Amino acid sequence: MYENSSQEIEIVKEVSEIIAQTIFNLNVNERTARLLQESQRMGSELKEQSMALQQNAEEMQATQEELQASNEELRSINDEMVERNQDLISLNEEVAKSNIMISEEKDFSHAIVDTVKEPILILDERLIVQSANLPFLDSFKVTIKET
Repeated sequence: MYENSSQEIEIVKEVSEIIAQTIFNLNVNERTARLLQESQRMGSELKEQSMALQQNAEEMQATQEELQASNEELRSINDEMVERNQDLISLNEEVAKSNIMISEEKDFSHAIVDTVKEPILILDERLIVQSANLPFLDSFKVTIKET
């Protein structure tokens, strides 16, 4: 009976080990299943985030291309405005030179009128008095305000 008992103990030990190993394996399997689910969920989230990032990157690329086109257009407009500004500066310089010449010619013509001894009256196209020399004023006994 002693032998049976030792065999029985061995059998119980082996069965116990098998049961313990089975319980351990079941726990490992459950944990593995939970980890697999969590991993799949995280993979799905990562895929969604990756798609969102890809979409954002594409939108940013489109926006960047639009900005580059706008910048090129602005550069072109700026170049045109600089060119027009330079043209206006040249025209202003020409007008200033013309005004100086006109002023000098006007002063010269007044000097001529003032040096002539005969009475002279200068009228515009509407017959409005523009100028009169001293001999005119003396001959007709008028002042410049009266003409």
